[in-house]
Amino acid sequence: MKTFTFAGLLFLCLAGVKSHHNALTILSHVDKSIDTMFLLKEHHADYYQVAYIENNRNSADYKNLLDFRLDSDENEEYRENCKALYKNAVKGFKKYKMTGLPRQWLPVYKHASKYYLYSPSEEGAEGRLMITDTAVCFMYLDGYYPEQILSATNEGAGKWRLSTFSATYGRHPIIVHTIDAKTHLAVWGNLYKGDHRYNLYVPREYAYNFDMVVNRGRGNVKVREFNFDKIDFQKISKNR
Repeated sequence: MKTFTFAGLLFLCLAGVKSHHNALTILSHVDKSIDTMFLLKEHHADYYQVAYIENNRNSADYKNLLDFRLDSDENEEYRENCKALYKNAVKGFKKYKMTGLPRQWLPVYKHASKYYLYSPSEEGAEGRLMITDTAVCFMYLDGYYPEQILSATNEGAGKWRLSTFSATYGRHPIIVHTIDAKTHLAVWGNLYKGDHRYNLYVPREYAYNFDMVVNRGRGNVKVREFNFDKIDFQKISKNR
């Protein structure tokens, strides 16, 4: 097993990540055609909010969500989070090929029995997920947090099982189960000790299979994120 220095780890973590400034623009108004399907409309003297379905794959919002490049601030946050991981990491970082497991993922949500991508009102809440040769990186409001990959097993039939180490949660398994071969929709399960968290994701290259819910607003109070439906992960996993 080859051991990497922090500089080597950082290089591997940042591999394929390009510096890019792509600030989320909060529009002062949303000018949509009359056939746009709005899910929410609120307009008061000091506050407004709209949520609507975007089905144009060439729209700015759609393209922005699929852009995984990091700006300078995000790069710096990621470097600091890599440092924190390296201080506590299990000795001997190993590179994994993981052929067949996509490297960039976007979260998918459910509303009225349909699945959607989501462009949130708050920058940093996009929830993207990246996989490098050495780490799984989860996006939160304060940047990407890498988890060291300790093992990676392709179990076949669209299933992967990873063992990872997190500076916050320690060692834990991650399961990836593709539940729809046509859309490539997959269940990701972070099996932390006493806290199993499941979410839906789709590989970036197959994101076009889904329309997007866009949530925008402006006012004197923080804009609320759109409230999606609860997903029965046990049920959808058994039915596939």
